[in-house]
Parts: sequence; C-alpha cells; structure tokens
Amino acid sequence: MGPDITDNYLCQTRDIAHEKGPASPPILNLPSDILWSIFAINATMSDKTYEEIHEPPALLTLLRASQVCSGWRRLILPSSSLWASVIDLDLLRKDEWRKEALRRTGDAMLHIRGSCGGEFDAYLDAHIGLSILDKNWTRIRSMDITFAAVQDEHENFRNRLFQLLSRPAYVLQEFRLWFPRQIRNEGSENDDIPSISLVPSSDFILFDNTAPALVAFNAPNMEIDFLAPWVEQLKDLTLHEAMPVNELLRMLCHMPLLENISLFGDPYAIAPKRGSDPPLSKVDLPSLQCLTLSISEAFGPHIIFLNHLQLSSRCRLSLKVYVDSTIQDEVTHAKDFLGFYLAHCGSNMVEDVSLRLRNNWSYLDFKCLAPGGQEWSSYTLNVSGLPSELELCTESLPSVIPSFVLHKTKKLSLGGTNAMPSFRSGAPTLSTTLPYIEVLNLDLQSVGDFLSLPRTTFISMFPKLRSLEIYHPKDEGSIGAISAFIALRILAGKPLQRLVVVSTLCPFLQVNRKLMKLIPVFNGLEIVHKIYDCDGCVT
Repeated sequence: MGPDITDNYLCQTRDIAHEKGPASPPILNLPSDILWSIFAINATMSDKTYEEIHEPPALLTLLRASQVCSGWRRLILPSSSLWASVIDLDLLRKDEWRKEALRRTGDAMLHIRGSCGGEFDAYLDAHIGLSILDKNWTRIRSMDITFAAVQDEHENFRNRLFQLLSRPAYVLQEFRLWFPRQIRNEGSENDDIPSISLVPSSDFILFDNTAPALVAFNAPNMEIDFLAPWVEQLKDLTLHEAMPVNELLRMLCHMPLLENISLFGDPYAIAPKRGSDPPLSKVDLPSLQCLTLSISEAFGPHIIFLNHLQLSSRCRLSLKVYVDSTIQDEVTHAKDFLGFYLAHCGSNMVEDVSLRLRNNWSYLDFKCLAPGGQEWSSYTLNVSGLPSELELCTESLPSVIPSFVLHKTKKLSLGGTNAMPSFRSGAPTLSTTLPYIEVLNLDLQSVGDFLSLPRTTFISMFPKLRSLEIYHPKDEGSIGAISAFIALRILAGKPLQRLVVVSTLCPFLQVNRKLMKLIPVFNGLEIVHKIYDCDGCVT
C-alpha cells in the first residue's frame, strides 16, 4: 500500500504556535466565535481534485488547524458540524482514521465526497464506501461520490446500491453519483461469465419518490421520473444522456425553479424528436441563471430546444461545439448553428473574442451581451482536423468561422508552433486573418518562433497588439527572449502596454517570482504576475 495522502500532508505541516503568548500571531488571539466562523469557511469541500486546486483538502486543513494550539483544539474537536462538513473518502482509506473522523461528526448533517473502487490501494474499497453511505443515509445532506470500479462480490454490491437509493432521502440537498454501467468480472478465470449491469431495473423508484430537500441532481446512468414530487424543487440539473427534444422540454416544464442546467452527451446532448407529440410550446424558466450545452452532432434539435426556451436577460448561455473540419456536413451544420446563435444573441453584441490555435485544432471563444449590456452568453467552438501548416490552417478558418467574428477576435493563443513547419511563411497570413489582435498569449516555444521571423515581418504583425501573456518562464534564457520581444516592439514604434506572467501556486511559483525580478524596466510597460489558485486568477 502506498503512503496515505493524509500522512503526506501532515508530514509537511509545522506547528506555528503551541500556546498563546506575547509574540503569538494575532489570529491566535481572535474571539472564539470569529475563529469558528473562519474554520467553517475553510471546512468547505471543493468539487475539484487536489491537483487542480493546488491546495490541501478541507479535511486536512481542519485537522491541521486542530493541531496549532490547545485553544484551537478545544474549539475544533467537539464541533461535530465542522467535521461533518469535510468527510472526504479519498483521505479516509485507513480504518482507524476513518472511524475517528466519522465519530467526530456525531449526529451532524454530513457532506461527503470521494472516489471508491479503482486499482490497487489508491482508493477506498467500494463496499466500504457503500457501507458508509448506507449507515449514514438519513443524515447525508450533500454527496458527491464516484464508484470507479468494484473488485468483488459484484451482485451483492449491485443489490445493496439500489436498495440504498430506493430509500427516502429526507435531508439530502445535493446528489451527485457516478458508477459504471457494467461491472466487469476482472480476475475471473472464466471469461464467459457476463458482466453485471448497474443500470436500475424498470421498477426501481429513486428515493421512493421522497426527497423534499433535494435541489441539485447529477447522476449519469440514472433516469429521472419527471413526475416525481421532488423534481419540481430542483435548482441545479445535470444530464449526461441525450434526451429527445420534446421529452426534455416536457420534463423542464415540471422544474420552474431551475437556476442551472448542464446538458452533456456523446455525441450530442439533445436527440431528435421522438413520437407524435403535439406541437411544442415555449417553456418559461424565469429563475434560470446558466444553461450549458455540449454539441458535436444533431444541431437541429438544439436549435429547436433553444427556440422553445423563454430565457431572461439574466441567463448566461454557454455552448461548447465540437467540429471536425474534414467532414463537410459537420462544418456546414456548425456554421448554420453559429449563424442561428448569433441571430439569437444579436451579432452586434459579440465581444471578447479569443482564438486558441494549435497544430491540428483550434478553440474559438466569444461572449455576447444582452441589450442591457450584461454578459448573456458564451460560445466555444472546437475545430479539429485543421491542416498542420499554419498558412493553410488560418486560410481554412473562414470556412468554419464567419469573417466578421474573426475580425472581432482580440485575443490569440498560440502553442506548439514548432509542430507547424510553415510558421515562417504562415505568420503573415495569420496576422491578415486576425487583424485586430490586442492580446497575444504564447508559450515559450512560440516566443522563439516569432523572434526567428524576418525583422520586417515581425514588426508588421498585429498592429493593435498591446498585451503579451506568458506561462511559466523556465530560466534566464526565457526572460531574455521575452525581453527581446518587448524591445523589438518598442523599436518598431509599437510598444506593448502590458506583460502578464502566469504561474500556478505550485510548482512554478517561487521560480517565476525570482525570474520576474530579472525583467528589465521598460518605460510605459505594466508588468503583472498572475497566480492561478482554486478560485481563479489572483494578481
């Protein structure tokens, strides 16, 4: 068994104080009620992985705080609600620590997350995870659980899982659950033994139709009975299986309180109409704040869907469209859909267009504003199958993206340009295709590629450019290349106004801070260091 993540984090922890004293940090002398509020804020589990947020998990933050001094320990240890907010199964593989953490929760309402099953000892055993849910079902307020795999006793696991999910959930507010459709009989000597299905039977009733507090639902492989009484109170809905457009609209009629809808599917989120339903009528969702759609095929049903939604100007629409430029039908349908989208939003309200261009694929992102001026929608187009030569790649973009959108593009991200053999000849075409670029986001390889261009070509490109963004400069040579880029713009009479160096909290932060000090001072140039953390960018 590998080292437990709890041990890893605790080994890095140093006591900052043992007792209050004259030289103690001010935070140690705060009143107990304020301290408790701080602990409660920190005892909020993220739905991201620890690698994504680059910070210790909430459970370990609370554990560390309880070990700072005796005063904090007396405040934290008996607080069952704090411990109940941070039950993270990813950190509770050891039997003794798991039992102790659950004991500290007392009878408080549980917030529980984590992955169970999977290979080796990296995850808590699926049967143990299911037993924890079963024993504490009546006090689980929020659950975000993934059963990645089940190693043994598959039939027993299946029966226990659906027996649990058929029980009433009186206090459950947030329900996120993922499990595979099939459990393979891995390790069985008889390959003819069929896999066990984890799809519920036709007579299965989720929560026995009783979940009076439920507001968030995200459970792939589980169908919703939209006549269930708990459906009408949902505020956050995520669906991973494509539904016929008429059935989806009919279901949404029963969810007037929805604030967030996310529809994903492979290859589409919404399927063509099924059956002989009467003509579709508009669905009014007055509380909807965000609608997210993921589309790669069947553009027609998505147009029907959007046409039959009554959205307020407060609703943010987010579309992710995936297109293979080598398939002409996909390109045609995607362009038609983009035209509908722009007509729906008002093309004159398109702004903040950015294009990320790499070898063989690109992302186009832009936002549209509602007539009142606030952000209303965003659009992401992923175009794959573009030619590897940069010149051909940029020439093919107008076949997928309307030229007026390209002319509104203000930000360009380039990466992996060394994989494009025609960068030197294609760069002028790039500048012509995107004449109004104001922000250039480059990796270090791309900075070098620009500097290798003929001087006359370099200084003629991107006349509107005012900002350069760079990720993770590695060494002094990187700083030299960045400085040369800035200096050449100054010599051309087109100085930059802003340099942004982007770091993550680890492992690049300290290195980047040292390198930042090596950047020469250029008159009129603002230098910004942005740090990505769990909440986004912090300057």
